Amino acid sequence: MNISEERGYTTEGPFRELIAEDLETGHKEIVLTHDGPFKLHTVAEAVRLEPPPWLIDGTVPAGGFIGVFGPSGQGKSFVALDMALSLAIGQPWQGHAVNAGGLVIYIAAEGGTGIGKRIKAWFLHHQREPYTLNFALLTRALTVHGESPDYQAVVHVLDEVVERQEQPVSLIVLDTLARCLAGNENEAEDMSAFIQAVDALRYHFDCAVMVIHHTSKADAKMERGSGAFRGATDTMLNVRMTDKQTRELTITNDKQRDDEDALEQKLRLLQVKMEDISSCVPVALSFDAQEHAKMCIFEKGAPWIFAELVSSKAFGSRKTLAKWLKENQLAGKIAKESGKMGRWFTCPNSENRT
Repeated sequence: MNISEERGYTTEGPFRELIAEDLETGHKEIVLTHDGPFKLHTVAEAVRLEPPPWLIDGTVPAGGFIGVFGPSGQGKSFVALDMALSLAIGQPWQGHAVNAGGLVIYIAAEGGTGIGKRIKAWFLHHQREPYTLNFALLTRALTVHGESPDYQAVVHVLDEVVERQEQPVSLIVLDTLARCLAGNENEAEDMSAFIQAVDALRYHFDCAVMVIHHTSKADAKMERGSGAFRGATDTMLNVRMTDKQTRELTITNDKQRDDEDALEQKLRLLQVKMEDISSCVPVALSFDAQEHAKMCIFEKGAPWIFAELVSSKAFGSRKTLAKWLKENQLAGKIAKESGKMGRWFTCPNSENRT
């Protein structure tokens, strides 16, 4: 077997004409190669290629190279972790639907075990049990370079996890570029080696890779280092704190390859207190703590009957509860089983989380 056969080309040679027939229509078409990782598409095939799906609708493309950058200490890692955990448990991210079903690997190369309280705060805020096999955390620096023994060891470990869990990796987060780069981020050669290693992860696991990066001191809207990084990415998200008093964050999508840039999004960091420590989670500017508590009641397990809901302190009275149920039913956030004693439950595809 020659190398072209190994890589998915037809045994007749990559440019010998083949005939493909649509069994339903009987239409016949010339193709160049069989399907495979190095398939050559004709123009007729190319115009029918489907655009890549989204991991997070309109924001994070499946299989893409995503850069999340911003000034130090202004929320970029909180936003990345929010995205990663939302994807891992299949919860809409800040009003954006997610395409869940794969493993999410978060490499906390900067901050290490300190990220644990952020994760704890996130699950506490969303009133979820902190158990999911779809999220895994590495709490040490990793040199992302093809010749790095650590890099090769992590790839091997992830291969074992994929086999054991019997599901693919959907997203790998590298936090931060500075702690994962071998060499100088200002040197195009060193940055190119990093990009090659990132691409190797994407192709090997057929997943997206998100890289957290810092901005330059002179410009909070531009990442520091070699321009090769921006050139290689599919998506660039700038996260910066635009109001330190209210902890308001602005997320600007200033690059989205082959698609329109997403609209600017504003969030704020909400403080979550836990025993003797505290952390923050990103929420919508319109976040309402009381409304959030009410909606969380429906997501703790089984559906609820009216009598059980009346006894909840979140509603207070039958009249308040009835009005709230009607409003949220009309909004498509909750639904009721048929029958007089039907139970209320959240709609699985509703974006009711804040």
